Amino acid sequence: MKNGLYSVTFSYAGDSGAGVVVLTDGKVRGGDTSFFYIGNLGVNGSEATGVIDVARHSPGLPNVFGVDAYQLTLNAKLISGGELKGTAKTAAVPGATLQVVMKLIAED
Repeated sequence: MKNGLYSVTFSYAGDSGAGVVVLTDGKVRGGDTSFFYIGNLGVNGSEATGVIDVARHSPGLPNVFGVDAYQLTLNAKLISGGELKGTAKTAAVPGATLQVVMKLIAED
């Protein structure tokens, strides 16, 4: 996966959100208006997996899971054109599956 700036959209149970992340050599750093994201993303062929910590940095909008801090386990596929589509789960909300799309918007 290319290093660069990615838009991120996510949805769960009718709620959705969006943010941006910078991917640099497998490290993920980013956020949105109320939460930051820090983690790692590994790629093997067309498969991508990662672990991302999500936590509130300021009061405001609720997130799609309704909790202030959690860890996501991401499983996704690389799509041509710098796009990744997949799902993420967290132990903070058992049984919940977050739909995730990342799109490259500026390459390093």
